[in-house]
Amino acid sequence: MESLLNKSVYTFTKNASSQVFAYARSNCCFISSFQIQMANKFENFPDLKTLLELLYPNESNAYTQFAQDFPTKWFTIKKYLINQNSQWKEKLDNVLLHMCLPLKMQNQCVQLTFLDLNSINIDEVASGYYDSLEASFTDDYNPDKTIISIMQYTNHFEPIDVDFSNGTKLTNLDELGISESFFN
Repeated sequence: MESLLNKSVYTFTKNASSQVFAYARSNCCFISSFQIQMANKFENFPDLKTLLELLYPNESNAYTQFAQDFPTKWFTIKKYLINQNSQWKEKLDNVLLHMCLPLKMQNQCVQLTFLDLNSINIDEVASGYYDSLEASFTDDYNPDKTIISIMQYTNHFEPIDVDFSNGTKLTNLDELGISESFFN
């Protein structure tokens, strides 16, 4: 938890809610949050049903852990879209996943990390090695990238819009809206 000290704190708004259950699948909240954010940024981004069928065929549980299995799912989505239209490549090469944690103060979050999904070696991660995953983490906001912000609650994910214009720093861990057990 101490690693969150001095991380950026931002104000956020939530304009949509993720779905937990959809199309005969449970635990859809991460993929739903991601789909909502991508559809807000990119016209013609696939709907949730299409993503669930692509990523979880014949599965009833759509649980996604953003660091361990989402990079593989990202490349599946990317390949699917580029195969439909090559113009997706340039758009998707510029995406950063922005993960945040809630603070107790309403509409405030602390930045966990930005992930450059495209720099992750998915074969390495699938083999249980995480060097490229760790190298993809950054605290640096890049306004030239397409930022997809998602809030990670204890047992849920939600899409959020973050105001990057006036961030502060987290100086007190008591402000966190999650317990220490979250990290265990």
